[in-house]
Amino acid sequence: WTEGSPYVDISAGYLILSRPTEGRLASLPFQQPLGAFEGGLTGGCFGNSWVLFGLFSKGSSYHLHLGLCTDRSSSRRVVGSRRVRCNLKEEAMPERAPVHLRMVIPPGPWTGALEDGTVGIPGVGWECISDIDNAPDRFVATKQYDVGENGIRRLAREVLGGSPPVGIPVFFGREHMQRNIIVRDGSSIVHASDLAGKRIGTWLSIVAATTVGVMLMLEQGYSVPLADIEWNTGDPKKLQDNRMGLSLKPGPSSDDKNFQRLLNGDLDAVIVTTGPRYWSMFGPNKRDKTIARYPGLRPLINDPEMMAETYRRTGLCPITDTAVVTAELVNRHPALPAQLVGAFSQANDLAPKYRSEKENDLAQREIQLLGEDPHRYGLGKNQRRNLATLLDLFARLGVLERYIEPEDLFVPSTRSLG
Repeated sequence: WTEGSPYVDISAGYLILSRPTEGRLASLPFQQPLGAFEGGLTGGCFGNSWVLFGLFSKGSSYHLHLGLCTDRSSSRRVVGSRRVRCNLKEEAMPERAPVHLRMVIPPGPWTGALEDGTVGIPGVGWECISDIDNAPDRFVATKQYDVGENGIRRLAREVLGGSPPVGIPVFFGREHMQRNIIVRDGSSIVHASDLAGKRIGTWLSIVAATTVGVMLMLEQGYSVPLADIEWNTGDPKKLQDNRMGLSLKPGPSSDDKNFQRLLNGDLDAVIVTTGPRYWSMFGPNKRDKTIARYPGLRPLINDPEMMAETYRRTGLCPITDTAVVTAELVNRHPALPAQLVGAFSQANDLAPKYRSEKENDLAQREIQLLGEDPHRYGLGKNQRRNLATLLDLFARLGVLERYIEPEDLFVPSTRSLG
């Protein structure tokens, strides 16, 4: 910005993701008057590329929003955005940190202090993508970044396939995986053990994290034989080596279709997704809003005391996802993975400052019921038990060619943390 000018010139360079120009930077210069309000699409859409799509100013700073164009047409699907603060005051720009990271992190109070700079690592700077709600979408986006997330199943398959371990023991959104089962009002199914011999449906695949997480809790928490259930799921063929001999059938393609089959008596129960952490114990979350549209349905397990008793007895609150870094980052900066675990842990400790009063009450109540905080990072006894139990189930199902130890998923320098 030139003093006295009514305009600010901003040029943003972003990685082009379309194959013809992969790895090249696109410079998107534009000019806006000071005080301009929120604008429309600015810049261009070059195949699958990050573009500037909105801008607003307040005081002496501009906030830029960037999105991802998914095709060459005028339509676009924004799968993520980035806020960039441009200070227009005449002052020296700070030097860029020697190490600059690009991170994909989930939205949540447990990442707030990392995103706003309250928590830092000396000599390391970063920019964050933090508004991709769906975990599988974050897994896809992670491929373009230095730090991100991946599912335990995918990570284990990569390690078994010969890839170096790139996990770091940071588990953003563990879920209790017990409020996920929906049944009919008046059903004879009143306890999880009653699901033996019944028909369960879900649009999720048989190898999806939620499906396997619920399976784990049914088997380990409620002694339900998984082979005694008829599983109506999305794409049963994904389980190519059905070692447990599960009864698998194709299921409906959406929650709504599953609920209709449930109400019609064609299914006995339906598995749905819930929210992370305390939301998965108390709600309300997406699950509650969905079933509210269908009178006559109820959650099978909805008592936090029962869920807490199951946790205290088994120690299980499944870990299905973990933070990851790139192999290049590990090779170039060997100390950085452990430092990142420390930074994420500090941000996790500061989560109460980023939560509402209601959320803080729920978080404290969860800890009181369980007798401990299950959302600590690192590879302590509890985390190892949960990971080992999940990996064992993956191997017995045939999802993995063999069992793999939890430590084998993580960068060696982070294995002793926790």
